[in-house]
Amino acid sequence: MTANKINTQTKKIFLGVAATALIFFFSACAKKTAAVSKSEAPTSTVVTETKGQVQIKRDAGSNYVIQINLRELEEVNKLEPESKNAYIVWMTADNQIAQKLGQINSNSGWLSDKSKASFEGVSEFKPTKVFITEEDNAAIKMPGKKIIWSTSKF
Repeated sequence: MTANKINTQTKKIFLGVAATALIFFFSACAKKTAAVSKSEAPTSTVVTETKGQVQIKRDAGSNYVIQINLRELEEVNKLEPESKNAYIVWMTADNQIAQKLGQINSNSGWLSDKSKASFEGVSEFKPTKVFITEEDNAAIKMPGKKIIWSTSKF
């Protein structure tokens, strides 16, 4: 009877250790980084601070999936008096120029928090840096000078 009890306890311990190892394994597969960007509007003394997190994973086709979640993101036309029209997400890879991933839109809806935004893009190249610019035109081919959020190189 006691051998049976010990065997059951051993199984429970083994399952607990295996579950913990799986959790660490899956969390280690995704590269995560956080960034904070401060931007000050030229005509006011209000400073906005955009906080965000980037997660980079590999998909089944060996592409890199870039997921961004931002908090405290002001609407694009509120940052400067001359209204900007779009937030554009860019990435750089080793020895390459900036690649446009797409336009980021803030969450909207009756119950949503308008200061949050999320984005998901795909690239065949491994990103070394991800950043967001504020642009007049969403069809722009090269990033402008007004970077509102950026990661450090990874």
